[in-house]
Amino acid sequence: MLDAFRHIAPGTALVPCRFAVFEQDTVWEDEIGKNPWITKEKLVVKPDQLIKRRGKLGLVGVNLTAAEVRRWLAERSGKGQQVGAAVGKLRRFVVEPFVKHEDNEEMYLCIQSGRRSDTILFHHQGGVDVGDVDAVAIRLEVPVDTFPSGEDVKRLLLKNVKSATVKR
Repeated sequence: MLDAFRHIAPGTALVPCRFAVFEQDTVWEDEIGKNPWITKEKLVVKPDQLIKRRGKLGLVGVNLTAAEVRRWLAERSGKGQQVGAAVGKLRRFVVEPFVKHEDNEEMYLCIQSGRRSDTILFHHQGGVDVGDVDAVAIRLEVPVDTFPSGEDVKRLLLKNVKSATVKR
């Protein structure tokens, strides 16, 4: 498990991290064999491509059964999608367990890899209605071959998170 998870309080929905990737050539039954939890839980499905504001574009299926996810994928996989001025085909999707929560419990986390450093973007509010989260997210630059300390993560990234959510 990633070392970063030691900074997340026990019981947080991120642990353990379970997901399955579906591409155009993925065989449904093979993926279910590798991830049997898909048939036992409610799910979230969304494109795993560089698309911002997927929820506002209707590109996130929430609280779905496995059968509903399969139909959702069939309706969108390989189909053209317009996002702003760009048009392209959706080819890669991620399916993960649905975690029931209130809107005020959502947060935003993005890790961007760069040549000399990685950038962690974090905002204490997430979800469909957060707006331009990149403009308000706190950024932490992490040079290649280094790891931020737990204290740096708490002090810089998690300063606006309710204390009950973060292991102090």
